[in-house]
Amino acid sequence: MALYRSDAFVLRTYKLGESDQIVVLFTRDFGKLRVVARRNRRGHSRTAGYYQPLTRLHVIVYGRPTRSLYHTHSVDIAQAFRVLHQDFNLLSCGLYMTELIDISTQDRQPAPEFFALFDEALEALARPEQPPGAPMVLRHFEISLLTLSGYALQLSECAHCGGELPPGACGYNARAGGLVCATCAATRHTLKIGRAACGYLRGMMGHIPLPETLPDTAAQQDLERLLHLHLTTCLGRKIKSYPFLYL
Repeated sequence: MALYRSDAFVLRTYKLGESDQIVVLFTRDFGKLRVVARRNRRGHSRTAGYYQPLTRLHVIVYGRPTRSLYHTHSVDIAQAFRVLHQDFNLLSCGLYMTELIDISTQDRQPAPEFFALFDEALEALARPEQPPGAPMVLRHFEISLLTLSGYALQLSECAHCGGELPPGACGYNARAGGLVCATCAATRHTLKIGRAACGYLRGMMGHIPLPETLPDTAAQQDLERLLHLHLTTCLGRKIKSYPFLYL
């Protein structure tokens, strides 16, 4: 038997038998682990309420490395992020990020960069009164997650022909994986992206200094549409929690 100690977030839970459950934990040190959380003979568990999304836990689990399921030795709450559970919009944003982390990581494959990104994004989301605000926290999270996953947007040159990009508004082509020049945009289906959104996108990617002011509503909508299309294209699937962001 091996013992594993780490901070962790709950990604998903599902029932096991009548009263037990399997908890999918995203741990900082060991990646995703599937853990059996058992109740006592009376059907009670002191820690049952701990296994909630958007809660950072400190867990100790044990099991054989060759088995797919582990068992809990102890679990404690390290950070509850209560404000996220008290506001539906923030909760929706947090669950959206949780799903993206789940999709982008593998079982028992350590991904400390993803853990740090998720932890920092939740910390920023829990301060909605401070810049950049929830929508832009999501955009920064999406950009960073895509980069860590190897799906960074092509912004330095035309993603299709390799030619020079105009400094202002551009088109985005999902199949090419980035911005395209006017010539390529004329012959392929593209999403038109305004000057302000293109500038802020380049700033988020570190190609130019990040603008000091947040993008206006139209630019934020351009960024949201582009990144959602890029994510679904790269990941090859719909993001189930995405519609709940706009209820």
